[in-house]
Amino acid sequence: MSLGDETNFVVIEWVKFFFRDGKKAVELVPASWISCKDDQWFCQYPDEDDYEHVEDWVLRSKKPKKKWSSSEVKIIKEAKTHASGLRRLEKSFQHSSFTSSEDDSPSDIGQSSNEIKFSVKY
Repeated sequence: MSLGDETNFVVIEWVKFFFRDGKKAVELVPASWISCKDDQWFCQYPDEDDYEHVEDWVLRSKKPKKKWSSSEVKIIKEAKTHASGLRRLEKSFQHSSFTSSEDDSPSDIGQSSNEIKFSVKY
């Protein structure tokens, strides 16, 4: 499995992260943050100390750091540009089982506080 040749951004669904209302968390990330191992997709994501930088890093397609954690994801859509990725992210919200990670406070996320908290605002 591989991403398209012109894919620079990816709309992902976090497999293990969801909101208490049962909706799935989706996000736009650079393709460089995505990898595939044994037919499963993974996303490297900054640690909590760096969350304030995530929006800028996504926009600039910053390469992931080795210390970032990796979590399983599903690929929802691929995009060539950040703008087209944002449009595809917004379209994914039309599906009732998806929500933006910004729609709920961190206390509404159905995971422990030491796991990824989504902070990217689009």
